[in-house]
Order: sequence, then C-alpha cells, then structure tokens
Amino acid sequence: MFKMPDHIRRDRARALSSRVLALLLFLGCHGSAWAAGPVTNASLASFTTALAGGGNVTLSFDNGTIVTSNTFLITTDTVIDASGRLNVAISGSGSTNRLFDVAAGVTFTINNVTLTGGKSFGNNGVSGANGANDPNVGNPGANGGNGANGLGGAIRNLGTSILINCTFTNNSAVGGAGGNGGNGGTGDFRGGDGGSGGNGGAGNGGAIYNSGTILLTNCTFAANNATGGSAGLGGTNGSAGALKGNGGAGNIGAGAGLYNLGAATVINCVFYNHAALGGSGTQAGNRNGASNGNDGQKGADALGGGICNFGTDTVINCTFFGNQVKGGNGGNGGNGDFTAGKGGNGGNGFGGGLYSTVFVGVTNCTFSGNGANGGTNGVTGTVGNPSANGSPGLSRGDNISNNGGTFRFKNSILAQGSNGVSSFGTIIDQGNNISSDGSPIFTQMGSALGSFNNLGPKLAALANNGGPTLTMALLTNSPAINAGDDAAALPFDQRGAARLGRSDIGAFESAPLLFTISGQITAGTAPLAGVTIATDSSSTLSDANGNYTLVNLVAGSHTVTPQPVGFFNPTNRIITVPANATGINFTAITNIGTQTVVTTTNQTFQIAFQTLPNLTNLIQASTDLTNWQTIATNVAGTNGIWLFTDPSTNFPARFFRAVVP
Repeated sequence: MFKMPDHIRRDRARALSSRVLALLLFLGCHGSAWAAGPVTNASLASFTTALAGGGNVTLSFDNGTIVTSNTFLITTDTVIDASGRLNVAISGSGSTNRLFDVAAGVTFTINNVTLTGGKSFGNNGVSGANGANDPNVGNPGANGGNGANGLGGAIRNLGTSILINCTFTNNSAVGGAGGNGGNGGTGDFRGGDGGSGGNGGAGNGGAIYNSGTILLTNCTFAANNATGGSAGLGGTNGSAGALKGNGGAGNIGAGAGLYNLGAATVINCVFYNHAALGGSGTQAGNRNGASNGNDGQKGADALGGGICNFGTDTVINCTFFGNQVKGGNGGNGGNGDFTAGKGGNGGNGFGGGLYSTVFVGVTNCTFSGNGANGGTNGVTGTVGNPSANGSPGLSRGDNISNNGGTFRFKNSILAQGSNGVSSFGTIIDQGNNISSDGSPIFTQMGSALGSFNNLGPKLAALANNGGPTLTMALLTNSPAINAGDDAAALPFDQRGAARLGRSDIGAFESAPLLFTISGQITAGTAPLAGVTIATDSSSTLSDANGNYTLVNLVAGSHTVTPQPVGFFNPTNRIITVPANATGINFTAITNIGTQTVVTTTNQTFQIAFQTLPNLTNLIQASTDLTNWQTIATNVAGTNGIWLFTDPSTNFPARFFRAVVP
C-alpha cells in the first residue's frame, strides 16, 4: 500500500482545512450583504435587535450568557459569530421553548456559541369529557387527546444550518402525555363505557431536529435528552356491565443529540452522556362484555442516544461515549371476569450511540460505553384467570443499530457497551474496523483491509487531549495504531491533528498533537527584532516587528525565556498546552543598570554596561539619583557589552546609568 509522505499529508490537511473553512464562511455569509452589527454585552434586548432582519450578528463579549424565554425565528439568512470570544452562551433556562426555529430556504450559521437549556415540550393531550348520566344507559366517556410532539430543544432546522465550534448541552425534546379518557356516565340499566386514553407524542432531537440540510463541525453535544410522551389512562366505566377504557400508547424518544430526517454531515464532533427514553403504556381496559381483559400496550422504543437518522447522514472523526437509550415500560393487562389481559411488552432500545434506518456512512469514529436497554414488561391483569406477563424490551445494539437501511462502517472502533453487544442489524464492513465483541460479524477479517472482532481497542478515558472537543486517546499498545486505511481517512483527526505515517483506526490519531506559542518582544513601546526566544525543545528569533512563534510543541508545560536571561520583564513564563497560546509578550528592561560609582571632580574614566546585543542605549548622568540627563547614545556590540568613556572635565561627582530609549 502506498504511504503518503508526512509533509505531504500535513500540507494536504492544512489545504483541506482551509477549503472547508472557506466553504463554511461562504455558505454561512452568502445572501447577507449587510451587517446587523456587534452585540457588546449579554443583553437580550441588544441581541434581539441585532438579530432582527438577519445579516451578520457579531457577539463581541466574553463570559456572558444571553437568557431568553422565547424562540428566535430565523426567516432570512443569518450569521451569529462569536469567533475568538470566550464562554459565550445563549440559554433558554427556565423556559419551555426551543431556542431557534430555522425556516425552509434560509441559511443559518452559528460560530463558537454554547446553546443550553433549550426545551421543546409537546402539549399534553386534552382529557376526554365524562359521559353524562342517564336513567337507562349512561353515556360513554370521550377519548383522551393525543400528546403533541416535542421537536428540537435547541434548534429545529427546516433550511440549511451550519454549526461551527458550538456546544449543545442540557437541551430537551419531550413529547406530550396522552390525555386521560373520560369516565362513563351511570345508568340504571347499564353504565357508559370509559373513554380510551390518548397516545403520547414523540420526543425527537433533544438538541437538534433537522429536516433540511445541516453541517456540524468541531461541535460538542453533552447531556441532552429526548423523551417520548407516556400514554393517557383509560376512563372508568360508569357502572356494572360497562367497559373500562383502554390506556393509550407511549411514543418514541429519539436522537437526544441529533434527530435527522434530511441530509446531515457531522465532522470532528463528540456526543456524550445523552439519554433517549421511550414513553410508557398504561393499563388496558376490559372487553367482551367484561368477561375478558384487553392486552396491555407495548412500551415505545427509544432510538439513537447520540444520533437518530431517518435521512442521509455522513459521520467522520467523531466520538460517541456514555449515551443511553431505554425503551418505555409496557402497560399492564386489563381485568376481566373470565380472563385477565396479557401484559404489554417493554419497548426496545436501539443504538445507544447511533441509530439509522435509511443511509449512514461512518468513517474514523470511536464508540465506547454506550448502552441500549429495554423497558420493563407489563403484567397480566389482577382480576380473572391470569394470562401472561409481557416480555421485557430488548437491547438492540449498545453502540450502533441499523434497522433496514444502509449502514457503512470504515476505520472505526466499537468498544464495550453496557450490555456487551455492540451492534444490531446489518452493518456493511468496509474494512479496518475493531469491535471488542462479536458484533457485527465483520466480513473483512483476515483480508488486506483488516477488520477485527473480539479485540479490545485499549482506549483511554474521554478527556481533553487538545483540539476543540473531547476525545478518547489510544493507549500505547492499542491495536488501532497504524491499522487504518489512508485512502479513506481525512488527513486530520477529530482534534485537527495531522494523521502521520499510516493512519490510526478511530477518531484519535496517536501521533502527538503539536502546538504553538507566540507573542511579541518590545523595548518600551518599540518592537525589538533579533531576540532569541527559547523553550526546552525549540527556539526562534523575533522578526522586524518583534513578533515570534515557537512551533511543534507537544502537550505539557513549557518555560519560555527570551535571551539573554535577566534583561526582560518577565524573565520567563511557564505556558501549559494543549491549546495554542498567543499574546505571550516580553518587554526589555528599560533601566539596564545604574553604576553607583561616584567620580571625583575633573576625572576621566571608563564604565562597562552589559546590555542586549545590538540594542540602542542611552547613558544618563545624575548628581542626586533623581534628576537624570542624557549625555550619550550608542549601540551595544554583538556581545551586548558597552564600554563608556567619560571625556568630560570640570564636572562634579556624578552617578551614571544605561537605559533603553
């Protein structure tokens, strides 16, 4: 196999990154020829004003949160840009509304913003009215209404959304509960039947619901949730001979991070600690003249703790960790004079990390510690001859699940989940994959493409290993190292680090991530060129503008020292990476030194000052150490030593010092 030289791979990575950024900026800014202006503080009023009418909204403040209780409607092309700022957030804390609603045909871009506390709560179904009493036959109760869907806690996208360096945390999509059925009315001859309970609404897209086109890059999704609505209770029968209303059915909870119905591209992102929960059924009523109980409703399924895909999805260089799905509980069987109803089955949990049913392509991703759990079964009714309890819901792939669609898997890792079965459904093995258990059954084992079942990938814990998102590093003896397919891998990993040599399997490249430290050297206010700045592993010179950049620094602490030692303030600085460090500035000490030698009247003498090489200095004299007069200007030699000879005569005793202008 051809191995691309490292320098070409690095150049390719930089070029591709530049092209991606240019594309993002073009997509995000086209059609917005005006600027809505900067928002200089976390004022909701200022942000709302700037956002009105679209355009480019620049958030030019640090450490602030814009709190809203309303949904921002994006009806024209809009860019929200907080690039270069620190800790900028938009929060729906305390409200029950999503944060952004993006209309069809609109392009919406957000850069470097945290979206938190957004909630999409579907309304609960209305309870059915009770049936009227009647001297003969009571009237039946009305059925309960169905709960509404909750769609997209932070963003519902019907257009085109581009999300760069964003964080989504503690957002929710919750389906409304079904309304209870109305009670039947009483009657002397026969009571009215109870109304059936309504069905719960779906909870889809805890953070994002997409039915348009979406691009996510360098984004963090953490602790979002999607919860299906529970069923409503059946109404009580009016009197003897009438039937109790059936309970309704719960609905799915799906895609706590992202629910996709359209086209999604997800690159360099992390999804962790999400929960998708199916809604539960309720107890069934009785039937057949009250002789037999109805069977309980099945609990609803839960789909895709990190991502649920019903469209087309491409996922590259992403990590999925600790995401969970759990099916809803089955309803209990109804009571009957003759035979009780069966308990409903628990709902199934599909794809703790990722669930798909249409098309998804996964390349260089890491899945670990995700879980899929079934709901509790309902039990048989308690009156009448017992029937059967329902069955608990099933685990359908701790990490990934495919339900009838096309699921392509390449250069990726499946590590142990909570139930020990990593995948469900047909997964197309495109080679260079590792699974810690026997699922899926890889077809490329033993081939040049080298997939492996029942092989532990040896991952470190989810942590900050550099770059904009958390990753799971490969331990030094991981079988994923140098086992990837270069032809399929991007030239950079999830962190943005170049993939060197033969690439690794998964989202993390074991080659060290390299960083830079940069700043400026000045003398007073003037830039100072030609100064040597050194760390333990590299050095450089300041340029004509006094600027310097130390490159190829590995993670850890580095002591940055301008040379020669002792002539700068501060003397050195200890900088800790990961993270490129900027603004690490040093200033030459302007008072090079004072010679406390007092001359005698009419004495000619010579003084040596140690200063910076090639630096212009002033010699100043004083008789009282308070008032100083410049008497000479010179440039130190290449060794930094300046010999000053005082040719003066007829002067009183004086002090001398050298300073930088």
